[in-house]
Amino acid sequence: MRLWIALAVLAVCARAADPQAAWQQAVEAKGGRERLHAVHSLAVYLRPANVNMAGPLSTWLCVFPDRYFEFERLGSGERALVVDASNDRAGTDATGVKRQTRHVSGGERDQLVLNQVLYLLESAWLQPRPMELKHNVLTIEA
Repeated sequence: MRLWIALAVLAVCARAADPQAAWQQAVEAKGGRERLHAVHSLAVYLRPANVNMAGPLSTWLCVFPDRYFEFERLGSGERALVVDASNDRAGTDATGVKRQTRHVSGGERDQLVLNQVLYLLESAWLQPRPMELKHNVLTIEA
């Protein structure tokens, strides 16, 4: 999976001459590799702005490297999604109606990678490879 990362933290990387140096600066700006690799779980509370991001209130609990739980408020109901990639299982509970478990989808597997890259940059289980630095945009492969 190739990702194009243009985060505010990468603004400090403008002085870097190569992608590896830019990535190292970004990791240091996030607290350093040792601290990032010590993170095993992360809670994310998403409240989309009404102006430009329509969507439900969401709460994510990421348990690295291969699980996440997503809870959304949908109009008058709620939805829960549980993804366990180590056992290739995902399950949904929508408005109190239990659904059967199923295999983890490609999008859900991608989300496991995205959660680690977007919120941490790298983790003990995922160390993206810097590919290209061009116009203050760092392209990585994860």
